[in-house]
Amino acid sequence: MRVAPFSARVGPTPSLLGRRGARAARWAPATTALTGSVVLALSTGVSAADVTRFAVGTAWSVLLPGLVVTRWARPHPSSLLGEVATGFVVGLGLQLTAWAMFVGVGGPGAGHWLALYPLLFVTAGAISHRLRARLRAPTYSERVPAAAAWSLCAAYLTAIAWLWATVLDRTPLPPGRGRWYQDLYWHLSISAEARHSAPPEVPQVAGEPLSYHWFANAHMAADALVSGVDVLVVGARLWYLPVYAAIIVLTYLLAARLAAAPWAGVLAVALVVVPSALAPVRWIAAVGAESLIPQSPSQIFGLPGLLVLIGTLAGIVAAPNGGAVRRGEWILLMLFAMLSAGSKSSILPTVLAGLLLVLVVSWWRRRTDPTRSLAPTLAATALVALVLLPASRLLAGGSAGSTLGFLTAVDQTTALQHATALERAGVIGTPLLLSLAGIIGLLIAVQFAGVLLAWPLRHDPRAVLLAGCVLAGFGALMVVHHPGGSQLYFMRGVMPIVAVLTAWGAAHAVRREARSVAVTAGAVALGVVAGLAGWAAVALAGGTQQGPQTGITRLALALSVLAACAVLAVAFLRVRRRPPGRAPQWWPRCWLRSWCPVPSTADEALWPPCVCQGRASCPPPRSRAPPGYESTPPPQP
Repeated sequence: MRVAPFSARVGPTPSLLGRRGARAARWAPATTALTGSVVLALSTGVSAADVTRFAVGTAWSVLLPGLVVTRWARPHPSSLLGEVATGFVVGLGLQLTAWAMFVGVGGPGAGHWLALYPLLFVTAGAISHRLRARLRAPTYSERVPAAAAWSLCAAYLTAIAWLWATVLDRTPLPPGRGRWYQDLYWHLSISAEARHSAPPEVPQVAGEPLSYHWFANAHMAADALVSGVDVLVVGARLWYLPVYAAIIVLTYLLAARLAAAPWAGVLAVALVVVPSALAPVRWIAAVGAESLIPQSPSQIFGLPGLLVLIGTLAGIVAAPNGGAVRRGEWILLMLFAMLSAGSKSSILPTVLAGLLLVLVVSWWRRRTDPTRSLAPTLAATALVALVLLPASRLLAGGSAGSTLGFLTAVDQTTALQHATALERAGVIGTPLLLSLAGIIGLLIAVQFAGVLLAWPLRHDPRAVLLAGCVLAGFGALMVVHHPGGSQLYFMRGVMPIVAVLTAWGAAHAVRREARSVAVTAGAVALGVVAGLAGWAAVALAGGTQQGPQTGITRLALALSVLAACAVLAVAFLRVRRRPPGRAPQWWPRCWLRSWCPVPSTADEALWPPCVCQGRASCPPPRSRAPPGYESTPPPQP
C-alpha cells in the first residue's frame, strides 16, 4: 500500500494556509479596532462582563434586525462593510421602535422583555421563503482595499483616543470622584427615565412631557434593558464605541462611492476625525468646525442617520431620467428621516434645504432638457417635509428659545469678544468693531472653503444636494441666535457633508488636472509660512508694553494682514492670464488654500491680555481647558 508523504498527512495544504492567511489579513483591521475598543472600555472602569454583555446585546438587538431588514430592502449589496454599517443604522431605528412598543404600550416592567423583539425577525427569516433566499450569503462585488481598511482602523482608534482624552478620562465612574460636564448629568437622567416611560418625561418634573430630541437617550436605555448593563455604564462609556465606528465607516463609504475613489473616502474620514486645532484651514474651533462632540450625545447619535439619509437621497435625486426607485429604498428613506428627526432637531432642516435646492436647479435646467424628471426628488422632498413638520413640534424645543439675528456666529469668536471689550472700554470705535465683525464673518466662511473644490461638479444633482445642506447649515449658523450657542450644531451637523464634498472635489480635481495637485500643495505650504510670519508680526507688534496702545497696534496690524491677503488675491486673479480655451478653475481654489492659514493671526495674536486689566467690561481670559469643564477641583465631601 502506498503511504502518503508526511507533509500530506499532517496539517493543511500550503494553498489552504494561504487562503487562511489572506482571510486573517482581511479581518486584521477590524480585529485591531475591536481590540482597541475593549482596551479603552476596560481602562475606563468597565468590567469585562459588562463589555461582553453589551457587545452581545448590540449584535442581537441592533445589528441582527437591521441586517435582516437591510437585506430585504437591498437584496444585492455591493460590499460587506456597507451592508453592516447600513444595517447598524437600520437596527437603531428598529430598536427604538421596539423600545417604544414595549416600554410605552406594555407598561412598567415590560421593558425587561425588550430583548425578545429580535425573535420576530428571526422567525420571519425562517418562515418566509423569499426572505430566506435573500438572507443567503451574497457575492459582494466590492472589497475595501487593505490600505483603506487600515486607514479606517487608525481613524477609529484616533477618534476614541480623543474621546478618552476629552470626556472619558474626565468623567470617572462611581465610586471615583470627579465633576462631569453638566450636560452629561442631564442626558444620563433622561436615559434612566427612558427605561420606564416612552416617550420620556422631564426627569425633574413628574408627568411633564420632554420636548427634546431624545432618541440618543432612548437608545442608551434600550441598550441597558437588553444587555442588563447599568444605564450609567452604557451612557457614560459603552454606547459611544459602535456609533463612532458607524460614523467613520459611513463617511468613508459615502465619499468613496460618490468620488469612485477609496482614497477620497479616507480623506473625508481624516477631515472628520482630525481635531480642528490640527487643521490650519479650520482655525476657529468655536464656530462649528468639529462634528465629533462627545459632550453632546444627540450630536454623535444623529451623524450616522444623517450619512445614510444623504446616501439614500443621493441615489434618488440621481436616478436617470426619473427612473424607478425600489420600494425598499423609500421605506429606508422614511426610517432614516424619522431617526434623524428624533436624534438632532437641526439635521432635517438642512437636508430639506438641500432637496429644495436640487428642485430649483433641476427645474431651471429642465427648460433646456425636457427629459429631466423631477418626480423622485419631489417625492423625497415631500417625505422629508412630512416627517419634519410633526417632529419640529414634538421632538424639538427647550427652555431657551432661538431667535433670528445677524452674524450670530461671530459672537462666538475670541477675537470679537475681546474687541467688544475694547470698544466698551473706549479703546476702539464702533465702526472698527463692526468692520472686524464683518471680516471675521468672512473668515468663518473661509474655513469651509474646501467645498469649492466641488464647484466643477455643480451639474451633478448629488453635489447640489450636498452643497445645499452645507449652505443651509452655514446660513443657520449666521442668522440663528441661541442663548447657549446651540446654533453651532447646524454647522457641526453637516461637517461630515463638508468633508465628503471636499474629498469628492479633490478626487475630481486630481483626475482632471494633475498639475493642480503640486500647485495646491505649494500654495498651502506658502500659506502656512505666511500665516506663521503674520502671527509673529502681530504678536510682537506691541512688544512688552502695557496699555491700550498695544491693543490698537495689534488690531491695526492684524486687519492690515487680512486686507493685504484679500487685495493680493483679487489683484492676482485679475492679471492672471487664462490658458487658451479653458478657464483656470483650479487657481482660485489654490489661492483660497494659501490664504486660509494667514487669517488665523486675527484670533491668536489680536488679543493683548494687558489691555483691559482691572476693567469690568473685559471678558474672562481664554482658558485652555476643554469647553464645559471646570478647571477647579471638585469640592470635598
